[in-house]
Order: sequence, then structure tokens, then C-alpha cells
Amino acid sequence: MSDTQAQLRTEVPEQHALASSADQARSIASDRLRVYQRFNIHQRIQHFLLAFSFLGLMITGMPLRFPEITIARIFIAMLGGVGSVGIIHRVLGLIMAIAGAYHVIYLIVMYFKGYRGAPILFGRGDGKLFLDDLKYFFGFSKTLPRFGRYNWREKFDYFGAVFGVAVMVVTGLVIWFPQIITIIFPGWIITASVLVHEYEALLAGLAIFLSHFYWVHLNRDVYPMSMVWLSGEMSEHEMRLRHPAELEQIKIRQAQEQETEQQESVQEKQTARKVEEDQ
Repeated sequence: MSDTQAQLRTEVPEQHALASSADQARSIASDRLRVYQRFNIHQRIQHFLLAFSFLGLMITGMPLRFPEITIARIFIAMLGGVGSVGIIHRVLGLIMAIAGAYHVIYLIVMYFKGYRGAPILFGRGDGKLFLDDLKYFFGFSKTLPRFGRYNWREKFDYFGAVFGVAVMVVTGLVIWFPQIITIIFPGWIITASVLVHEYEALLAGLAIFLSHFYWVHLNRDVYPMSMVWLSGEMSEHEMRLRHPAELEQIKIRQAQEQETEQQESVQEKQTARKVEEDQ
């Protein structure tokens, strides 16, 4: 075999590999351009109010909890003292309570509009999907879990937020109005509320910064962040990675709608032709 023939045989597989990589890159780029509506404006406003109030409460609450730390004392002094920080903290708490009330009202309205499904609830298949996700995450499987509308992390985030907001609002009100609360309840309820308020805040902070921030901001698939919380839209590429079962259902529904539209168009043409023939 000549050197030229050997070189050609070596270059052909490399060219095929390069062509395949280029096709794959074009396919991914195309998937990133196609988007699907995931969250409506009400859901995005609720998320913004919750995120804004939560971050603000963490920033103002931690210095009040640990005033012995130098940076906490500096921060409190910059905002005008403990009284000013306390007022800001309470205002942010009210914003969180408004976000929670908004969400409850939204769920009630959607229920009466006929939306009975609750994909955010845990179902029978979540246990298997959880194990499949662990296998994929630790490299024991190369197959992505076929999550639907929400994966198990999003469901935990949701119920953690619901539980956290309820606990923080209730205990915050108890701490805010101790004179009124102790008229009805014993005095130890104030101490208990302070402890629950503090530890729930620490737990929520760890959950958000160590888990939620990674999956929606620092994960390599969406870095520097997933824009769905701003636009409400998710690219087909991200849908394929995170919610393949939902993407498949969307495509089936779109195909059915397109088929229905084509059938209606054919019927309209047939009707128009019969009208012309009758005339």
C-alpha cells in the first residue's frame, strides 16, 4: 500500500468524525434557538418576589443573628443601626408573605378555571426516576432520566419553599408582635419561635445556595444561569436534557394539532369546491 493510500484511509474517518461533530453542533445550536413556554407571567412574578425577599432577608437577618462578627457590625452600622436593619427585615418579610398569598390565590383561581392536574406533586414514578438520576450523576448509567414537567429536585425545592415560607411568616409574626401573642399563648412560644425562625433560615439558606443555585445557575448545561425565571421560556436543548418526557408530550400534541389543522383545511377546501360546483 502506498503512503498516499494509507493517508487517505486515515483522513476519511477523521473527516467523517469532523462532519459528525459539526452536524451535532449545528443540531444543538438549532435546539437552543427553539424555545417552549414553561412559566407564565404570574409564576415569574411570584418567583421574583420570593427570590428578592429571600435574599434580602438573608442579607439583613444574618447580621442580626450574628452581631458579634465584625463584618456584621459594619453592615449594621452602614444601614443606620439595628433599628433600621430590623425595619428593612420586616418589610422584606411582608413581601415574602405577599408572595405566598399571591401563590395561594393563583392556585385557587387556576383550580376554578379547570386546571386539576398537579405535576408538582410527588408520584409513584418519582422513586425510580430519583434512582435513575443518581446512577446517571455518579456515572453508573449513560442514559438521562426521563423527567416530565418537574424533576425530583424541583419538587423538593417547591415543597421546601412552601414549608419555609409558612414557617418563616408565622414565626416572624410571633417575634414581631410578642405582646399580642402572649395574650393568647404562653410565653415560651416566643422563645420557640425565635429558635425555629433562626434554624429554618439557616436550613433554607444552605438549601438555596448549595443546591438550587448550582442546578439553575452554575450547572454546566445552563451556566451562567437558566433564563427561564426571567423569560418563562426554555430552549429545546435544555428541555431535552432536563424534561425529555414533557418535550415528547409537547411534540406529540403539536403533531396532533398540526394534523387537525390540515384536516380542517382540507375540509374547508372541499366545502368551498362544493359551493363553487353548486353555483
